[in-house]
Amino acid sequence: MNEKIIRQVGDCKVTISFGQSNPDLKENILWSMMENYKKRLFEPDGDDAKPVKEKAAS
Repeated sequence: MNEKIIRQVGDCKVTISFGQSNPDLKENILWSMMENYKKRLFEPDGDDAKPVKEKAAS
């Protein structure tokens, strides 16, 4: 069974194709992508960090 995952990330189109030779590869790649995403959310670099604006009390 061949399978493709296609996602648009900003201006880039990302395609990942999976074949039959390594059935665990898809799960490992998806897990790595999720871990990387979570890491960027909770541990932003100084360049990537955006200041959080606090709402003024009414």
